[in-house]
Amino acid sequence: MSETALRTLCSATCLVLSLSVSSICVAGGAEFEDDFERADGPVDGWTVVQGAWDIVDGAMTTTGAGQESWAWAGDPAFAVEGDMTAEFALDFGAPPGDPVGRHGGVMIYGSTPTHRGDGAISGYLIDWIDRIDDHGIRIIRYDSGVPVFLVLGTPDIAEPPLTWRIEVEGETIRVLADDVPAIEIDDDTHRAGVFGVWAYQNSTQMTFDNVFIEFTPRCVVPCMTSTALSGTAPHTVDFDASCSSAQCADISTIEWDFGDGTSSEGAQVSHTFEFEDTYVVTLSVTDADGNSESRTAVVNVFPDGGDLQDDFSNPDGPPESWTVFQGDWQVVDEELVGNAAGVEGWIWAGAPPLFFPPTFELGFDMRFLSTPADGVGRHAGVMFCASAPTWRSDAGTSGYELDWIDRNADHGLRLIRVDNGAHTFVAAGGRDLPEPPSRWRIVVGPQTIEVWGDDELLIDVVDPTHRSGHFGLWAYSNGQQVAYDNFGSERPTLTACFNVTPSLSFRVGEDATFDSSCTRSDNPIASLEWDFGDGNTATDAVVEHIFASAGSYDVTLTVETTTGESDSTTRTLSVFETPGGFEDGFDREDGPPDGWTVVQGDWRIQDEALRIATPAGSPESWIWAGSPASRFENVESLGFRLEFLNQPFDGIGRHAGVFFFAQNTSPRFAGNSGYSIDWIDRIVDQGYRISVWNGGVETPLLAGSGDTEPGEVWEIELDGDIIRLIVDGEEKATVEDGTYRSGHVGFWSYVNDQDLEIDDVVIGEPGVIENPRPRFKRGDADAGGDLQLTDGVTVFGFLFLGDDEPPCLESADADNDGIINLTDGVIVLNFLFTGGPPPAGPLECGEDTDPEGSARDIGCESYTRCP
Repeated sequence: MSETALRTLCSATCLVLSLSVSSICVAGGAEFEDDFERADGPVDGWTVVQGAWDIVDGAMTTTGAGQESWAWAGDPAFAVEGDMTAEFALDFGAPPGDPVGRHGGVMIYGSTPTHRGDGAISGYLIDWIDRIDDHGIRIIRYDSGVPVFLVLGTPDIAEPPLTWRIEVEGETIRVLADDVPAIEIDDDTHRAGVFGVWAYQNSTQMTFDNVFIEFTPRCVVPCMTSTALSGTAPHTVDFDASCSSAQCADISTIEWDFGDGTSSEGAQVSHTFEFEDTYVVTLSVTDADGNSESRTAVVNVFPDGGDLQDDFSNPDGPPESWTVFQGDWQVVDEELVGNAAGVEGWIWAGAPPLFFPPTFELGFDMRFLSTPADGVGRHAGVMFCASAPTWRSDAGTSGYELDWIDRNADHGLRLIRVDNGAHTFVAAGGRDLPEPPSRWRIVVGPQTIEVWGDDELLIDVVDPTHRSGHFGLWAYSNGQQVAYDNFGSERPTLTACFNVTPSLSFRVGEDATFDSSCTRSDNPIASLEWDFGDGNTATDAVVEHIFASAGSYDVTLTVETTTGESDSTTRTLSVFETPGGFEDGFDREDGPPDGWTVVQGDWRIQDEALRIATPAGSPESWIWAGSPASRFENVESLGFRLEFLNQPFDGIGRHAGVFFFAQNTSPRFAGNSGYSIDWIDRIVDQGYRISVWNGGVETPLLAGSGDTEPGEVWEIELDGDIIRLIVDGEEKATVEDGTYRSGHVGFWSYVNDQDLEIDDVVIGEPGVIENPRPRFKRGDADAGGDLQLTDGVTVFGFLFLGDDEPPCLESADADNDGIINLTDGVIVLNFLFTGGPPPAGPLECGEDTDPEGSARDIGCESYTRCP
């Protein structure tokens, strides 16, 4: 091919320019084609965003090194809309020698020709990866920079295919690998955008060729949103088709078939499914020209699990009233025994699986029958509030996974939130227990989750992300054998609950709203009573209250029903004076950090700095400015020194940062909101990162600056909606987001044996912290990195020949007398060649020992040989 054309939509004509790539209009659609049969050199006809893309021997090639390589079809990028087919050849070079291996692919329906680290990107990433955990072909949906894992690999496909075909038809996405069907899923979130190809930054070598894309815009695009599609009978679902669109003519009718023999019309409808069953709901949208499209949703109405009782007193054999998903599960001697070897064992309560209410209490016995000798050891647990009865890494499930593990790094109980198959650590407990509990109890409230082991409260967290769903048991795939018994659940008929706005911490004199609408009751509520802990009370369902003085207050809500039931709940609030600023140089005795609020980790003042070492597998270390934690408003700047004292070699590397304008004092994943700015060594997002957090969900504003070494002095400037990061006097990033402008300020450290120091914290006015002078080696006058003949020559040239002044006078001052003279050159030469004494030091990379402004301090403007 030797043509390129401008993009066209819904047209049989197009304008063609004589370039190198073909974009051809067809009736009702358009095509893009490129076989790269042209002269070798930089690729033309494509929009290159990152990396070097070249035409070599009739194909487009790249090597992702240092940063991901990204190129988009067309120049400008070719726009695709509606149903599409994309075919291409993709050939990887030798696998890189890291756990990721060969890694790259395409993005379809990209919202803009950028890269996946862009916090605004939307579309579907379809790629190959060698990594064991998710080996094969993956599909990841990006929604404004947030990845949603739809398919986490195809482990049965050993090698990447050479020919790929992606078909999008209606709500279905198919991937064919070497003409063999590999993936078929339903997801119609994105249906318009650009087509890109990319390679991972671990030196993945990739050749891309023979690309052909065709698409047909749809006259009618049906779209629906709904309330929960799973529940217990009778289950009511609200459907909304207002997001549907039509391009050829106006929408004339919107019809619903609920799959139970009933139907309805209109953009917004509500329907109650009376009986336990699976229902396929069909939405049909028709325009004035008679063009019609449909889409479906599945509604599952399950048996109620609120009163599960099972002691497995039935005869040995397959378990009654449980649904086996995978693995070997048998009733043996009145216990449910799971055997997991090679694949995790999973089984779900109920046949069909039960659906538990939003709040419940469940107790059970758990006994390990084996201790595998693989470093992981005993490892099994449960999953609750699960959206689907599958397994914990399925991209289609969400909920909470609770387990025990023997592994030293994270020994004990772990509570992990699962969001579309992605795992987020929430809390740990029982790390000091040598043996797992035998009796477990899980209490799920409207906002909280409690985990009890042998009558001891081991985990107590606030995380309301998932409520209602299935309950399952599982055992790890290391040959684990485990027995469960004596299940008993209760569904409370009354659960008192309230939320506080703006948060659980606010300033003196600020209006706080207390809302009891999250309270759940099977019977009418007769009365509510608030006790604010400051001598004041109230009785309305929603009340406003102002605390007159700073302090910690236990606020209690007591609810009674018309049937005489009563329940109370208490939450602790922190009320603060708003300081105008905050400074701490830690110039005091070693010990606990007074004036700070430690949430997690062993934070200490050591050698006049704040020090933290976070062991691998432990929770992240978190500390907040102020005691109690202060809440700041509209400060202009945050400044501090942060020095990493080690570099873990785990793929993450150095990783820590600051969290500011936080709405509470929880860790970042535990429901907090605010901004995080951190450093990370990980290749995919290396450098400085800036994120905004909303209720524990992260949205990247800067997904890695690309820097390879962290600086020491950080300053964050805040100007309206602008957030600017300056490190060691150099601007690293500027982002725009004005969501939060008041809240707490804290520091955190990652969980991989990270060791670091924080010092000179200043919150308030900008420009308080001066940039540090660089470290240097004494005697290295030419800043070459080592002592050699040229260092003496550099001193003599500066003194007697008019050569340039050494960039670091302190390094040239070999005897550290505050003067550059003949003696400094002589000392270096005598040390090198006659056995004379060494320069005054430091001889290895070190700090200037001369106090600033002292007689011997002659300064060091630049010395680049020390990190």
